[in-house]
Amino acid sequence: MTGTAFGPQGPNYSTARPPADPKASAGTDTWFKNCSAAGAKDGTFATADFFNVFIGNLRYLVRQAGVTLDDATDTMVYQAVLSMIQANMGGGGGGTPTVGTVPYGNPTLYVRTDGNDATADGSANTSAKAFATIQAALNYAQNIWSLGGKILNIQLGNPGTYVGFVTVVAPMTGVNIVGDPANQSAYVIQAPPTLTGYSALVYAGGAALNLRGLTVYTTRTDMQLIQAAYTGTISMSNVTAQFGATSPNYHINGVSGGSVNINGNVNIQGNSASALSAQVGGSVSVQTSCTVTLVGTPAFSVGTIYAGAVGSVYLVGGFSGTATGPAYYGYQSGAFLTGGKTIPGSTAGVLASGATFS
Repeated sequence: MTGTAFGPQGPNYSTARPPADPKASAGTDTWFKNCSAAGAKDGTFATADFFNVFIGNLRYLVRQAGVTLDDATDTMVYQAVLSMIQANMGGGGGGTPTVGTVPYGNPTLYVRTDGNDATADGSANTSAKAFATIQAALNYAQNIWSLGGKILNIQLGNPGTYVGFVTVVAPMTGVNIVGDPANQSAYVIQAPPTLTGYSALVYAGGAALNLRGLTVYTTRTDMQLIQAAYTGTISMSNVTAQFGATSPNYHINGVSGGSVNINGNVNIQGNSASALSAQVGGSVSVQTSCTVTLVGTPAFSVGTIYAGAVGSVYLVGGFSGTATGPAYYGYQSGAFLTGGKTIPGSTAGVLASGATFS
């Protein structure tokens, strides 16, 4: 799509640039002014010639930089300036950033179910520009940008199922993946049917990941749904974690120093070992005024919540719904800090090997 490329749309436009106004003040600094009073009509008029100067300069900048004029993206000028900077620094020309570029601000990349991982750059919410998988967008960002201290925003551009694992690791420092907080069931991250070798469908290791307005789903039984590890952190709100088949794994897991922070309402659906699990120095926290809703009375074989090997589960917020299986299971100095909140389960909780509950 090329469109009008900075130019006017609708009726009464010209495809040939009109001659410049001979009364224009060449070389003189002039400024707009407001009318002196309501109805005075002594303010500055904006003429077609004035706007044409801006349009002409923008088009010249973008074309000289080798960037395609395209109304579907808002990054043309940015790409043009970036390209010229890189050319002067020996980084090469063209509209695509080179490896190691520090983005201006916190960049946003779009992903759509009808996107294209092979040709997209993620710059617009269109099938031509958006990626088809979240991991492709993550890989693209890591390949072209130096993201230290930056937050990468990944916007899911249309309702549907996004098939593929999501792995966020250092040196990335922060990633937001957002569907629609008002319609989380319509934006689904789903595990592929056969690809193996992953410990979790959504994973953060040594990096911060924020999930909002989406569902994480699999029918497979060989992985955790959502897991933070090795100082990685995952924050989540308006998220559904759903196993489509009974799993021996965990819905949400903080392990090996990783932490999960539930800072908005979360739904847990399907049978598993535990809804919330904290192990090997990991932690899971449910924050104030946040609710973990158990959908359809899931069965938990270990316990609704589990803390093992110095893992900790903190409940400032609480649960709603019912479950079958032990309310909790603590092992090897695992700790539950619940503030006296009721934990759903059909049998009493269990503490072993120095685990504590308060």
